[in-house]
Amino acid sequence: ACDDAGACGKTTMLVNVKNSPPTACFNVSPSEGIVGKTEFTFDASCSSDPEGSILSYEWNFGDGSTATGAIAKHIYKTSVATDQIFYVQLVVTDSAGDKDDEIKPVKVKNSAPLAKFSAVPIAGLKPLTVVFVAHASDPDGHEITRYYWDFGDGTTFDGGPEYIKVYTTESTTPYHATLKVYDEYGGESPVYHMEIAVYAQKGIETLRASNTVVGGSTTIYVGCTEATSASTNINLTLKHSDGTLLTTISIQCNQSMSYGPIKTPGIYTVIAQAPDCAANVAECTKTTTFHVFEEMPEVKTPEISFLLVVAVAFIALGMAKLKNKNS
Repeated sequence: ACDDAGACGKTTMLVNVKNSPPTACFNVSPSEGIVGKTEFTFDASCSSDPEGSILSYEWNFGDGSTATGAIAKHIYKTSVATDQIFYVQLVVTDSAGDKDDEIKPVKVKNSAPLAKFSAVPIAGLKPLTVVFVAHASDPDGHEITRYYWDFGDGTTFDGGPEYIKVYTTESTTPYHATLKVYDEYGGESPVYHMEIAVYAQKGIETLRASNTVVGGSTTIYVGCTEATSASTNINLTLKHSDGTLLTTISIQCNQSMSYGPIKTPGIYTVIAQAPDCAANVAECTKTTTFHVFEEMPEVKTPEISFLLVVAVAFIALGMAKLKNKNS
């Protein structure tokens, strides 16, 4: 600048230029999704800087994964048992090194898988072997990777993928078989259960009655199954073939008894009935017959016919001649 006398000089002025920090902003689409399936898009186009010079975009998806760039895509593949919120952070940096960040939640869902199984048979006598076949499914389309079987007696099988299980028990107590399944991301199903009935056969295994003569006695024997208590009383009914009731008596399992004298000849039926015995489980009723004769029939030796004697004699004679010839 120059004054009125024409003298000129130089003036120095310091100007402080201040950088304005950027503003981080992003949108996510969709706002929620399924673990392992949904691809989320993170768009930071709404971020701004007064000087218009954002140099970097850094993403942290909250599951240990990161990315860079104004637009990023991400599929959550970490363990998510049910629903989980992940907090996504965006950090933007401008040319002057100033930073700004924004954090938004993202909901990642995992629907519980469904456990179900069939069993064949669902009831039977011990030892009972049952084949269990799991029919598990997952509404999100995830793979079932773990099957947890529990048979209620302390026996469990934990592993997978074992969708078929064969189990044998010697117990006669009904048990609840249960199954719980897990998907590849830790989703856990509700417990599915089924009661399996196991029982020991109870009832009559053997019934015998001996023949006799008028005025004599019949000997009756009743044998019961192993599961039937030896002290169980078996009810016996004796009837003549004409329907006349002879008597009703009882006998303990695995015992013999003599009944008589029986005064009327004929064929008699013995009906044995076990108490408290389910008809579809065992032989609750068994029958046999015996005869009462006027006198015991003779056991005759079969007669040997004259022709048979002659034939045997000729064979013996022929063999003797053959022997003499050879000697």
